[in-house]
Amino acid sequence: MDGSSTVRKLRVYKSPRHVQVWFLERSRKTWKDKYMLSKQSEKRLQNGVRDVTKSRQKWADQARALQTQLKQLAAENEALKQKLEVLKKDPRIVL
Repeated sequence: MDGSSTVRKLRVYKSPRHVQVWFLERSRKTWKDKYMLSKQSEKRLQNGVRDVTKSRQKWADQARALQTQLKQLAAENEALKQKLEVLKKDPRIVL
């Protein structure tokens, strides 16, 4: 097999040219529509992930803030209990 004997045979189609064009255009349109739906779905999912991530971060920040506030209030409560005990023992003391 030498390089000079590579002659390609052209295919001869039985269906008319306008039918082939119609079929290929329809196939292309179907592919494009499918691609666009895929892109829309991808965008919707990305937005959902972004929203959920943002929401989780917000709740985590809020939980941390409330935990800090709880510790502060617990310390304040303990200090007030100690003052109350001192006042119960000797009501003449002014704190």
